[in-house]
Amino acid sequence: VRDGSFYVSVEHAYQAAKFTKNSLESINERDISRINARLESRGVSVTRESLPHLFEGQELTAGASKIAANELRILGYVRHDWDYVKLKIMTELLIQKFASEFLYGMLRDTKRMYLIEGNDWRWLSRRNQYLG
Repeated sequence: VRDGSFYVSVEHAYQAAKFTKNSLESINERDISRINARLESRGVSVTRESLPHLFEGQELTAGASKIAANELRILGYVRHDWDYVKLKIMTELLIQKFASEFLYGMLRDTKRMYLIEGNDWRWLSRRNQYLG
């Protein structure tokens, strides 16, 4: 939960926090097309109607929401204070996530392991280009 909205993942909530409702409603058609070009490989697209609640539903996977948000950031729609608030927002979201006894238990069980966020998206993307 963030600002009264429910999200399917921390990633969705974090990406949504980068934008104001007004900035998402002001996106022009050219920029919607550009976002959809980036999302095409994921088999999803956005519409003007979906923009105000883009990150709230299950239409976009966590990865697709990150791609859409990154494109929106590049296009200049990110909120002006993002660099000042992003750490606080991520901290709040992680506190909510690990308030779940199950998830907290999984985190606790890692003991002193060094944890990093990682993925293979770039590797998979390059592999898929070679495989055609």
